[in-house]
Amino acid sequence: MGVVAWAQLWEARSTAHVVVGYGERPNPAQKLPTGQLEALIVAFKSDGRYALMTNVEKRLPTVHVAFASANDAFRLADIVKVGRLERNNGWASQWTFVCDEAARTQISRALRDLWIG
Repeated sequence: MGVVAWAQLWEARSTAHVVVGYGERPNPAQKLPTGQLEALIVAFKSDGRYALMTNVEKRLPTVHVAFASANDAFRLADIVKVGRLERNNGWASQWTFVCDEAARTQISRALRDLWIG
């Protein structure tokens, strides 16, 4: 299906799933791996709709990736080695991780493995 507007999955969040990456430190200018995350979703051939949103207005910058498919959310969460599973803001499921060097390495490795096959 592919990428959709954030609002579509936000409105359907009771049945949608989200993976949230937090910046390492309070720095709104911190570069989040948004482009790499989107490339990863394309590479693993998402089962359904997904949306990405970044927020740099908070104390810690964040990248949110919402999925219509629980399987897609689990695949991304498994790749970035999420730290915890939690329920927040009415999402069906939510995983969180820190966008640190280890997460960036995992994302890069998964991209390489998926593209090289």
